[in-house]
Amino acid sequence: MVKRKNVSIYDDTDPPDGGQGRVKIKRRTPIYGKEAVLTAAAGRITPWTRRCVRNVLDLGFDDDDLAQLVTEALRNGRYKDSEWCEQTDDGPWAACDAYVLRRREWNHNAFKHLEFEYYIKFAIAKTGQVLLLVSCHT
Repeated sequence: MVKRKNVSIYDDTDPPDGGQGRVKIKRRTPIYGKEAVLTAAAGRITPWTRRCVRNVLDLGFDDDDLAQLVTEALRNGRYKDSEWCEQTDDGPWAACDAYVLRRREWNHNAFKHLEFEYYIKFAIAKTGQVLLLVSCHT
């Protein structure tokens, strides 16, 4: 297997060999500090995988919604774990932090507030100015 390129700012370990999709990074705390994530999210948030692009479209989220969701996940969510994520089978890797966020939202179909649980996974790109959104779904 060929080593893949790391597009994230994290460089404490090398990405795994390709074709594995995701590989846990053994940590008890997030890779990225809250201020660094908020700074990157204020710059640009880019859905980075095809699945994430589809999920963001299904949720009907725009850039402002994504920034708000990431900010809320950092402030009120729970850090789940960190892992290396591969963009595609042939693509680059990014070291990601995953968060779970529960929040109440108005549901137009049910005509009432419901509790939703979001799973958000992201990495900070090497430039430090872009947040690569790897997962964003309920």
